[in-house]
Amino acid sequence: MCKEYVIAVTGFEGTERNDVKTMIEMIGATYTGYLSRGNTLLICRRPEGFKYEKAQEWRMPTVNVRWLSDIILGKFGAFQNLLEDRYQLYEGEDPFKIEYDIPLPLMAPWTSPLKISSATKRSFMAHLSSKRKAENMSPGAAKRAKKSHSFEDELWDTPVPALDPHKIPKVMFTGIDETREAGGRVVHDIQKCTHLVTTKVIRTVKFLCGVCCSRHIISPMWIEESYKSRWFLDESNFRLLDPETENMFAFKLDESLQLARRKKLFHNMVLYMTANVQPPFSMLKEIVRCAGGTLLERRPPLSQIREVHKAAGKHSFIVVSCDVDMPQCREFVRSNIDIYSVEFILTSVLRQKLDFNSYPFRRVGS
Repeated sequence: MCKEYVIAVTGFEGTERNDVKTMIEMIGATYTGYLSRGNTLLICRRPEGFKYEKAQEWRMPTVNVRWLSDIILGKFGAFQNLLEDRYQLYEGEDPFKIEYDIPLPLMAPWTSPLKISSATKRSFMAHLSSKRKAENMSPGAAKRAKKSHSFEDELWDTPVPALDPHKIPKVMFTGIDETREAGGRVVHDIQKCTHLVTTKVIRTVKFLCGVCCSRHIISPMWIEESYKSRWFLDESNFRLLDPETENMFAFKLDESLQLARRKKLFHNMVLYMTANVQPPFSMLKEIVRCAGGTLLERRPPLSQIREVHKAAGKHSFIVVSCDVDMPQCREFVRSNIDIYSVEFILTSVLRQKLDFNSYPFRRVGS
């Protein structure tokens, strides 16, 4: 019954998260470290967070950990009563508390010892002894013993070919929890990342940097299927597909990845952002760095900007600002320096094409 369940969790940390994962495995269900439409259930510590909101959007059932406890203790009616009040309460008492009246009926048979007569015991032992002797004397005993190893032995004792250290996938995650690996390495420096794993196109720092630096942006199924195969599968079969978001931002992810491999988008470009631009400097700096450019927080002298423009062209130095900071940009306006909104960075990186026409705050001659 539980084999059909694919369960994710949210809000649990440390040992609690490990306990819930163990409980899921105890009932025979499948645990995933991420949430996708392929999940059948979400177990929540509290009714909040990104996973909970997505589960509500996808009309996926959500329950507390008490639901798991009841299943483990044999209260199988919980399968049909996911919306029962006891499984929708997330505040108050310890969610891991066991109600001892539930397991009592399960323990009842153990209070009455089985009575086995001496004759029955002697008969059983004699039968067992003769069976062992017959097996040991049989010519095919060794062959049968060799074949009697478990499926787990066959699966996990198979040697895995050594990977070239330079070819080991270096994996990062965005928009999902980190999950198990198949021998790769989880990294935290996006410039070292070769495989970015996510469920959708999402304009996070990691995703935009991943477009610039990663060789592959793939779905979590690549992790799961590679883990089962004990080998890294062809990434082309697990490419991230999100046509709805691609249409919204008018780009093709595959095309952007190909363009990023050919040339760094902001190569030899310097960008200056004013104080109140959002996202903040720390985030935009990482995105611009991965795209090959330099982002300045302190405004350089106008004389220096003019020298850069004269040497490398007017698009070699870009000002990024917002409505609040426009009074601070008067010198740029008087010097005929173009000023752009932050969308110039975000959308250009997503598309891997410099778009000087769509996002100007103030352009020379306007």
